Formats: sequence, C-alpha cells, structure tokens
Amino acid sequence: MTLPGEGVPSYASGRHTFMVVHDYNHKVANDPAVSKIAGKVRNTLMPGATHSTMAWTAAYLMGTQPVDKARAWNLLQFFGGKAKDGQYHVIKRWALEFGLGSAYREVMTDPEIVASFSKWRDLDVSAKQLDMATSRTIAKSIWFPEWDMFMMQQVQEYVRSNGSTDKLVSALAQKATDLKAQYQ
Repeated sequence: MTLPGEGVPSYASGRHTFMVVHDYNHKVANDPAVSKIAGKVRNTLMPGATHSTMAWTAAYLMGTQPVDKARAWNLLQFFGGKAKDGQYHVIKRWALEFGLGSAYREVMTDPEIVASFSKWRDLDVSAKQLDMATSRTIAKSIWFPEWDMFMMQQVQEYVRSNGSTDKLVSALAQKATDLKAQYQ
C-alpha cells in the first residue's frame, strides 16, 4: 500500500485494499459524502497467528498544578467509562455520533449502538476483538499534552517528505528538553 497523503482520505480514494485505522474511521470511510468506497469498508481481525491489535487506554493526564485524583478519575470515567449513575453517557454519544468503539461490552451491545454500527461495521469481528482482548501492564508516566500536538505535526510533515530524519529527531529532542524544563 502506498500512502500519498493523509491516511483516511487516501484510503477512501479506493486505491487501497487494507489499512490499519482507528475504529471510528470506518464510519468516515463508509460516508458517501467523503468516500469513493462507501459501503465497502469493514473491520476485520488482524492477520497473523494472534490477531493482535491495538488496545484502548483508560486515561492519561498531566498538569502543572496538584490534581485532585479522585475528581479527575470520576471525570475521566464520565467521559470514557461508566459514570456513578451506572450509565456510559459520553462514550455512548461518541459511539453514535462519531463511530468510536468501546472496550466496554455493555456499550458495544447497546441496541442503539448495534443498530448504528451494523451499517458499517462487522459486529461479530468487534465481539471477537473484545473476547480476545487482554489487559497489559503499562508503566505510569507523565504525559505532556503539548508533546502530542507538536510531535504529531512534526511527524506528519516528515511523512509528507518535508524534512530529514535528523531534523525530525532534533526537533523532537529539543521539544522534550523544553517541556522537561517547563514542568520541573
């Protein structure tokens, strides 16, 4: 597969047959207003013996001020998980509006979401992905939101052949140094 531009628009051009994308991009690729392959895109298990795929993350946060961890966790659960009232308020809305999937089986089997997703997603494959999912131990680390935006912009420019590998690495290293100094 060649990738002459941004991933999703390039894939939606109809010139490619397989692409690893976020689950919400299936909805975009099946939208006739922006895709020449609308109605033909489906999710599938990854090739290979394990069918291993990317996973969801619960959350990350970072700030310069002390954080009330309990309040922050409750807010994150409200946005991406089950709120105190037992409902998945935001993740359900995101699923319906944008096609964003969830690691929560209750969300993915909600009748309203099933009806919406079944138009452009193989729900049996989604169920198999959830069945095969395993938790992974990860290291907790500080994450700087400024890094996300900067890094993505720099990498996108590099992918578009606007700069050398040395220039990219140098820019990323300098940004990491600047952020460490800013937050320490």
